[in-house]
Amino acid sequence: MKFIIVNILVVLFFSYSGFSQSNEKTQKAALKTYKKGTRQLKKGNYILADSLFDIALELKQGANIYFNKAIARLRMKDTCTFCKYIELVNDLESRKLYNTYCFSHDTIKVNNQAKTYEILKRDKCSSLVIGEIHKFDKDTSLLVSLKHGIHDIENSIIASYLLDDSVKYFILTPYPAAPKLSDIEYYELTYQTLYVSSQDTLIYKEQPDRIILDFEFIVTSEGIVKNIIYTGNSFRYDISQKVIDKSIKSLALLNSNFKPAKFNSKPVNSYQTIKITYYLKYNK
Repeated sequence: MKFIIVNILVVLFFSYSGFSQSNEKTQKAALKTYKKGTRQLKKGNYILADSLFDIALELKQGANIYFNKAIARLRMKDTCTFCKYIELVNDLESRKLYNTYCFSHDTIKVNNQAKTYEILKRDKCSSLVIGEIHKFDKDTSLLVSLKHGIHDIENSIIASYLLDDSVKYFILTPYPAAPKLSDIEYYELTYQTLYVSSQDTLIYKEQPDRIILDFEFIVTSEGIVKNIIYTGNSFRYDISQKVIDKSIKSLALLNSNFKPAKFNSKPVNSYQTIKITYYLKYNK
């Protein structure tokens, strides 16, 4: 594949926000290395720039470093690594680049009555297939709307789904899944304490008073919760399997307590996310 990159911005700004003074030396080292990498990137020394960004990321995780590393990889014609890092940036510009370079678009289905068109996007580096349903303006030609939809998807998309073994699992619908019972703490199940050592260097660095664990699961078209998966936590701690299993067991109790998501007035399968908050208590 031939890459034509004309006006991709190389990020020059680097923020210190969110870091304590105790880490200032490390952050300055990250900034210095990041600037070196950016200079090499602008000179066209992509391999050296990529290595410098790796060193900077060992010192500080940051969207700007992810972005410039992604651009270096794209210039090196390494599309898959580009996609990995550009996805981490998660802003409007990066999402447009991700949509342009990381997916092939095919199988367009048009519904003239509903004024929608449906596109299947196939990930170039995995088996992932995403379906997007867009609305096109009745006063605008389909071709104009289609071009608009592919390059600026956030303005026209009304629903999207993952396609797995020919089964659609919606990740965006006009009517998302919701708990049936008002007393279910859906978005934030809370536990009192999670004991951690005060000697833990990560905890010493950040000193959070709580950790939020992230999970995802499927709500079927019948409202059944299944396939609960732990996806990470707010401070990247190593959480014991015992805590994860306890959380999954609690989430399983939500089974049958969901109204399924709806698209075109019909119940559909959907992906959901949920957070469980643990308040920290330090061992002395």
